[in-house]
Amino acid sequence: TRLEDIKEMSGAVATIEMGMSVPPGLSPGQYLLEKYNVPLYRCPLPIGLENTDCFLNLISKIAGKPIPLKFKKERGRFVDGMIDSHKYNGEGRAVIFGEPEIVYAVSKLCIENGIKPVLVCTGGQNTALKSLLEGSDTDDPPLIIDDTDFETIQKYSRELEANILIGNSDGKFISEKEGIPLVRVGFPIHDRVGGQRLAYTGYEGSMRLLDDITNTLLENKYSNYRKSMLERYYLKGAAGRPEPVDLSGPILFPLPSERASRAVVEQKTKTHPCFSGTACQNARMHIPVAPACNISCNYCNRKFDCVNESRPGVTSEILS
Repeated sequence: TRLEDIKEMSGAVATIEMGMSVPPGLSPGQYLLEKYNVPLYRCPLPIGLENTDCFLNLISKIAGKPIPLKFKKERGRFVDGMIDSHKYNGEGRAVIFGEPEIVYAVSKLCIENGIKPVLVCTGGQNTALKSLLEGSDTDDPPLIIDDTDFETIQKYSRELEANILIGNSDGKFISEKEGIPLVRVGFPIHDRVGGQRLAYTGYEGSMRLLDDITNTLLENKYSNYRKSMLERYYLKGAAGRPEPVDLSGPILFPLPSERASRAVVEQKTKTHPCFSGTACQNARMHIPVAPACNISCNYCNRKFDCVNESRPGVTSEILS
Protein backbone atom coordinates (compact mmCIF):
# COMPACT_ATOMS: atom_id res chain seq x y z
CA THR A 1 0.00 0.00 0.00
CA ARG A 2 1.49 3.32 -1.04
CA LEU A 3 1.76 6.22 1.39
CA GLU A 4 -0.05 8.44 -1.13
CA ASP A 5 -3.06 6.11 -0.99
CA ILE A 6 -3.10 6.19 2.80
CA LYS A 7 -3.10 10.01 2.71
CA GLU A 8 -6.20 9.95 0.48
CA MET A 9 -8.22 7.70 2.81
CA SER A 10 -9.84 10.74 4.41
CA GLY A 11 -11.65 11.41 1.12
CA ALA A 12 -12.81 7.85 0.48
CA VAL A 13 -16.40 6.92 -0.24
CA ALA A 14 -16.27 4.51 2.69
CA THR A 15 -13.96 2.44 4.86
CA ILE A 16 -14.26 -1.35 5.02
CA GLU A 17 -12.40 -2.48 8.12
CA MET A 18 -11.64 -6.19 8.24
CA GLY A 19 -11.54 -6.35 12.01
CA MET A 20 -14.44 -7.53 14.14
CA SER A 21 -12.52 -7.45 17.42
CA VAL A 22 -10.66 -4.12 17.04
CA PRO A 23 -11.37 -1.77 19.98
CA PRO A 24 -12.75 1.64 18.89
CA GLY A 25 -9.71 3.44 20.30
CA LEU A 26 -7.40 1.44 18.02
CA SER A 27 -9.61 1.49 14.92
CA PRO A 28 -8.36 3.47 11.90
CA GLY A 29 -11.88 3.26 10.48
CA GLN A 30 -13.34 4.79 13.61
CA TYR A 31 -10.77 7.61 13.43
CA LEU A 32 -11.67 8.34 9.79
CA LEU A 33 -15.36 8.31 10.69
CA GLU A 34 -15.03 10.72 13.60
CA LYS A 35 -12.50 13.12 12.04
CA TYR A 36 -13.43 13.05 8.33
CA ASN A 37 -16.96 11.61 8.37
CA VAL A 38 -15.98 8.63 6.18
CA PRO A 39 -18.69 5.94 6.57
CA LEU A 40 -17.38 2.85 8.35
CA TYR A 41 -18.30 -0.76 7.59
CA ARG A 42 -16.81 -3.75 9.39
CA CYS A 43 -16.54 -7.34 8.29
CA PRO A 44 -14.41 -10.37 9.21
CA LEU A 45 -11.41 -11.44 7.15
CA PRO A 46 -12.92 -12.95 3.97
CA ILE A 47 -12.03 -16.54 4.85
CA GLY A 48 -14.85 -19.03 4.39
CA LEU A 49 -18.18 -18.78 2.59
CA GLU A 50 -20.12 -16.50 4.92
CA ASN A 51 -17.24 -14.10 5.54
CA THR A 52 -16.37 -13.77 1.84
CA ASP A 53 -20.05 -13.21 1.02
CA CYS A 54 -20.10 -10.42 3.59
CA PHE A 55 -17.01 -8.73 2.14
CA LEU A 56 -18.19 -8.83 -1.49
CA ASN A 57 -21.71 -7.73 -0.59
CA LEU A 58 -20.26 -4.70 1.21
CA ILE A 59 -18.22 -3.72 -1.84
CA SER A 60 -21.25 -4.20 -4.06
CA LYS A 61 -23.41 -2.06 -1.78
CA ILE A 62 -20.88 0.76 -1.48
CA ALA A 63 -20.03 0.80 -5.19
CA GLY A 64 -23.66 0.42 -6.28
CA LYS A 65 -22.68 -2.34 -8.71
CA PRO A 66 -23.54 -6.06 -8.87
CA ILE A 67 -20.99 -8.69 -7.88
CA PRO A 68 -19.14 -9.75 -11.08
CA LEU A 69 -19.98 -13.14 -12.59
CA LYS A 70 -16.34 -14.21 -12.06
CA PHE A 71 -16.82 -14.24 -8.30
CA LYS A 72 -20.20 -15.95 -8.52
CA LYS A 73 -18.54 -18.80 -10.43
CA GLU A 74 -15.75 -18.95 -7.84
CA ARG A 75 -18.40 -19.16 -5.13
CA GLY A 76 -20.10 -22.07 -6.90
CA ARG A 77 -16.83 -23.96 -7.14
CA PHE A 78 -16.16 -23.33 -3.45
CA VAL A 79 -19.60 -24.65 -2.45
CA ASP A 80 -18.93 -27.74 -4.57
CA GLY A 81 -15.59 -28.18 -2.79
CA MET A 82 -17.32 -27.85 0.58
CA ILE A 83 -19.71 -30.64 -0.38
CA ASP A 84 -16.81 -32.88 -1.43
CA SER A 85 -15.03 -32.35 1.90
CA HIS A 86 -18.02 -32.42 4.21
CA LYS A 87 -18.24 -36.17 4.84
CA TYR A 88 -14.63 -36.23 6.03
CA ASN A 89 -14.70 -33.12 8.18
CA GLY A 90 -17.21 -34.36 10.72
CA GLU A 91 -14.37 -36.08 12.57
CA GLY A 92 -12.28 -32.92 12.84
CA ARG A 93 -11.56 -31.64 16.35
CA ALA A 94 -9.54 -28.48 15.83
CA VAL A 95 -7.38 -26.29 18.03
CA ILE A 96 -7.16 -22.85 16.39
CA PHE A 97 -4.65 -20.26 17.59
CA GLY A 98 -3.00 -17.04 16.42
CA GLU A 99 -4.04 -13.42 15.94
CA PRO A 100 -7.68 -12.77 16.90
CA GLU A 101 -9.00 -11.88 13.43
CA ILE A 102 -7.42 -14.91 11.73
CA VAL A 103 -8.56 -17.15 14.57
CA TYR A 104 -12.13 -15.88 14.28
CA ALA A 105 -12.24 -16.26 10.48
CA VAL A 106 -10.70 -19.75 10.48
CA SER A 107 -13.09 -20.82 13.25
CA LYS A 108 -16.03 -19.72 11.10
CA LEU A 109 -14.63 -21.69 8.14
CA CYS A 110 -14.35 -24.80 10.32
CA ILE A 111 -17.84 -24.46 11.77
CA GLU A 112 -19.55 -24.03 8.42
CA ASN A 113 -17.76 -27.15 7.12
CA GLY A 114 -18.57 -29.46 10.03
CA ILE A 115 -15.16 -29.29 11.72
CA LYS A 116 -15.57 -28.82 15.46
CA PRO A 117 -13.29 -26.20 17.05
CA VAL A 118 -12.63 -27.60 20.53
CA LEU A 119 -10.21 -24.82 21.52
CA VAL A 120 -9.92 -21.28 20.13
CA CYS A 121 -7.18 -19.14 21.60
CA THR A 122 -5.01 -16.09 21.12
CA GLY A 123 -1.96 -14.74 22.87
CA GLY A 124 -3.33 -11.21 23.10
CA GLN A 125 -5.92 -9.80 25.46
CA ASN A 126 -9.11 -9.87 23.42
CA THR A 127 -12.44 -10.37 25.14
CA ALA A 128 -14.35 -9.68 21.90
CA LEU A 129 -13.34 -13.05 20.44
CA LYS A 130 -15.46 -14.95 22.93
CA SER A 131 -18.58 -12.86 22.32
CA LEU A 132 -18.15 -13.18 18.55
CA LEU A 133 -17.86 -16.97 18.57
CA GLU A 134 -20.58 -17.50 21.13
CA GLY A 135 -23.00 -16.25 18.51
CA SER A 136 -21.79 -18.73 15.90
CA ASP A 137 -24.07 -21.49 14.67
CA THR A 138 -22.87 -24.30 16.90
CA ASP A 139 -24.67 -26.27 19.62
CA ASP A 140 -21.43 -27.11 21.41
CA PRO A 141 -19.29 -23.95 21.60
CA PRO A 142 -15.52 -24.30 21.86
CA LEU A 143 -13.37 -23.39 24.82
CA ILE A 144 -12.20 -19.82 24.09
CA ILE A 145 -9.11 -18.41 25.83
CA ASP A 146 -7.27 -15.15 25.32
CA ASP A 147 -3.93 -14.00 26.73
CA THR A 148 -2.67 -17.59 26.77
CA ASP A 149 0.59 -19.44 26.06
CA PHE A 150 1.58 -22.59 24.20
CA GLU A 151 1.99 -24.64 27.35
CA THR A 152 -1.69 -24.06 28.10
CA ILE A 153 -2.66 -24.76 24.49
CA GLN A 154 -0.74 -28.05 24.61
CA LYS A 155 -2.47 -29.08 27.83
CA TYR A 156 -5.96 -28.46 26.47
CA SER A 157 -5.13 -29.98 23.07
CA ARG A 158 -4.40 -33.25 24.84
CA GLU A 159 -7.34 -33.10 27.24
CA LEU A 160 -9.87 -32.15 24.54
CA GLU A 161 -8.60 -34.93 22.23
CA ALA A 162 -7.87 -32.61 19.32
CA ASN A 163 -6.78 -34.22 16.07
CA ILE A 164 -5.68 -31.11 14.14
CA LEU A 165 -3.93 -27.83 14.95
CA ILE A 166 -4.54 -24.73 12.81
CA GLY A 167 -2.23 -21.79 13.40
CA ASN A 168 1.23 -20.40 12.87
CA SER A 169 4.56 -22.27 12.97
CA ASP A 170 4.97 -21.76 16.70
CA GLY A 171 2.52 -24.63 17.18
CA LYS A 172 5.02 -27.11 15.74
CA PHE A 173 6.29 -27.95 19.23
CA ILE A 174 2.79 -29.09 20.24
CA SER A 175 2.62 -31.12 17.05
CA GLU A 176 5.95 -32.78 17.82
CA LYS A 177 5.12 -33.55 21.45
CA GLU A 178 1.49 -34.60 21.07
CA GLY A 179 1.53 -36.04 17.54
CA ILE A 180 -1.25 -33.71 16.38
CA PRO A 181 -0.73 -32.49 12.78
CA LEU A 182 -0.44 -28.74 12.17
CA VAL A 183 -1.93 -26.76 9.27
CA ARG A 184 0.12 -23.57 9.08
CA VAL A 185 -1.91 -20.38 8.74
CA GLY A 186 -1.06 -16.83 9.76
CA PHE A 187 2.22 -15.32 10.93
CA PRO A 188 4.92 -16.38 11.49
CA ILE A 189 5.50 -19.35 9.20
CA HIS A 190 9.22 -19.81 9.71
CA ASP A 191 9.70 -23.56 9.24
CA ARG A 192 8.30 -23.74 5.71
CA VAL A 193 9.08 -21.80 2.54
CA GLY A 194 6.49 -19.81 0.59
CA GLY A 195 4.24 -18.91 3.50
CA GLN A 196 4.11 -15.30 2.32
CA ARG A 197 2.69 -16.46 -1.02
CA LEU A 198 -0.19 -18.52 0.39
CA ALA A 199 -3.54 -16.80 -0.16
CA TYR A 200 -6.31 -18.06 2.11
CA THR A 201 -8.83 -15.28 1.47
CA GLY A 202 -11.70 -15.13 -0.99
CA TYR A 203 -13.53 -18.13 -2.35
CA GLU A 204 -10.50 -19.67 -4.07
CA GLY A 205 -8.17 -19.09 -1.13
CA SER A 206 -10.76 -20.46 1.29
CA MET A 207 -11.13 -23.59 -0.82
CA ARG A 208 -7.34 -24.04 -0.77
CA LEU A 209 -7.31 -23.76 3.02
CA LEU A 210 -10.26 -26.14 3.36
CA ASP A 211 -8.50 -28.66 1.12
CA ASP A 212 -5.37 -28.41 3.28
CA ILE A 213 -7.36 -29.00 6.47
CA THR A 214 -9.39 -31.88 5.03
CA ASN A 215 -6.38 -33.61 3.52
CA THR A 216 -4.51 -33.29 6.81
CA LEU A 217 -7.42 -34.95 8.63
CA LEU A 218 -7.49 -37.74 6.04
CA GLU A 219 -3.75 -38.33 6.16
CA ASN A 220 -3.75 -38.44 9.94
CA LYS A 221 -6.68 -40.82 10.02
CA TYR A 222 -5.44 -43.32 7.47
CA SER A 223 -1.94 -43.34 8.87
CA ASN A 224 -3.04 -44.74 12.22
CA TYR A 225 -6.69 -45.73 12.45
CA ARG A 226 -6.24 -49.41 11.53
CA LYS A 227 -3.53 -49.68 14.16
CA SER A 228 -5.70 -47.93 16.72
CA MET A 229 -8.67 -50.19 15.91
CA LEU A 230 -6.44 -53.25 16.34
CA GLU A 231 -5.17 -52.03 19.69
CA ARG A 232 -8.61 -50.97 20.85
CA TYR A 233 -10.58 -54.10 19.98
CA TYR A 234 -8.05 -56.94 19.77
CA LEU A 235 -4.91 -56.35 21.75
CA LYS A 236 -4.93 -56.44 25.49
CA GLY A 237 -1.98 -56.37 27.78
CA ALA A 238 -0.97 -54.97 31.10
CA ALA A 239 -3.29 -52.76 33.12
CA GLY A 240 -6.25 -55.08 32.58
CA ARG A 241 -6.18 -55.23 28.79
CA PRO A 242 -6.86 -58.63 27.16
CA GLU A 243 -4.16 -60.82 25.71
CA PRO A 244 -3.36 -60.56 21.97
CA VAL A 245 -5.68 -62.51 19.71
CA ASP A 246 -4.20 -64.68 16.98
CA LEU A 247 -5.39 -63.15 13.72
CA SER A 248 -3.42 -65.49 11.44
CA GLY A 249 -5.20 -67.88 9.14
CA PRO A 250 -8.52 -67.64 7.29
CA ILE A 251 -10.77 -67.30 10.34
CA LEU A 252 -13.81 -65.53 8.97
CA PHE A 253 -16.02 -65.54 12.06
CA PRO A 254 -15.29 -64.65 15.69
CA LEU A 255 -14.62 -67.74 17.75
CA PRO A 256 -17.02 -67.93 20.74
CA SER A 257 -14.56 -70.10 22.61
CA GLU A 258 -11.45 -72.22 22.13
CA ARG A 259 -13.71 -75.25 21.60
CA ALA A 260 -14.95 -73.90 18.28
CA SER A 261 -13.11 -75.78 15.59
CA ARG A 262 -11.64 -74.45 12.37
CA ALA A 263 -13.71 -77.06 10.51
CA VAL A 264 -16.90 -75.43 11.73
CA VAL A 265 -15.67 -72.06 10.57
CA GLU A 266 -14.71 -73.44 7.18
CA GLN A 267 -18.14 -75.01 6.80
CA LYS A 268 -19.77 -71.68 7.60
CA THR A 269 -17.54 -70.05 5.01
CA LYS A 270 -18.75 -72.43 2.31
CA THR A 271 -22.34 -71.44 2.90
CA HIS A 272 -21.72 -67.75 3.52
CA PRO A 273 -23.38 -65.67 0.76
CA CYS A 274 -20.28 -63.50 0.38
CA PHE A 275 -17.82 -66.35 -0.10
CA SER A 276 -19.78 -69.30 -1.49
CA GLY A 277 -20.54 -70.05 -5.12
CA THR A 278 -23.89 -68.28 -4.83
CA ALA A 279 -22.24 -64.95 -4.01
CA CYS A 280 -23.39 -63.29 -7.24
CA GLN A 281 -26.93 -64.68 -6.96
CA ASN A 282 -27.87 -63.11 -3.65
CA ALA A 283 -28.67 -59.58 -2.64
CA ARG A 284 -26.43 -58.75 0.31
CA MET A 285 -26.57 -56.23 3.13
CA HIS A 286 -23.40 -55.68 5.14
CA ILE A 287 -24.19 -55.02 8.80
CA PRO A 288 -21.20 -54.94 11.18
CA VAL A 289 -22.67 -56.42 14.36
CA ALA A 290 -19.53 -56.26 16.47
CA PRO A 291 -16.60 -53.88 16.65
CA ALA A 292 -14.15 -56.80 16.81
CA CYS A 293 -14.80 -58.04 13.27
CA ASN A 294 -11.83 -60.22 12.30
CA ILE A 295 -12.52 -60.24 8.57
CA SER A 296 -10.98 -56.76 8.33
CA CYS A 297 -11.86 -56.15 4.68
CA ASN A 298 -9.59 -53.55 3.13
CA TYR A 299 -12.53 -51.56 1.79
CA CYS A 300 -14.33 -51.45 5.13
CA ASN A 301 -14.53 -48.01 6.66
CA ARG A 302 -17.05 -47.25 9.39
CA LYS A 303 -16.11 -43.59 9.67
CA PHE A 304 -18.65 -42.20 7.18
CA ASP A 305 -22.38 -41.65 7.47
CA CYS A 306 -23.57 -40.36 4.13
CA VAL A 307 -26.70 -41.20 2.10
CA ASN A 308 -24.54 -41.38 -1.02
CA GLU A 309 -22.16 -43.96 0.47
CA SER A 310 -23.95 -47.24 -0.25
CA ARG A 311 -20.96 -49.49 -0.86
CA PRO A 312 -20.22 -52.45 1.44
CA GLY A 313 -18.48 -51.74 4.70
CA VAL A 314 -19.93 -48.25 5.15
CA THR A 315 -22.38 -48.00 7.99
CA SER A 316 -23.72 -45.44 10.42
CA GLU A 317 -23.05 -47.38 13.58
CA ILE A 318 -22.27 -50.78 15.04
CA LEU A 319 -25.11 -52.70 16.62
CA SER A 320 -24.93 -53.26 20.35
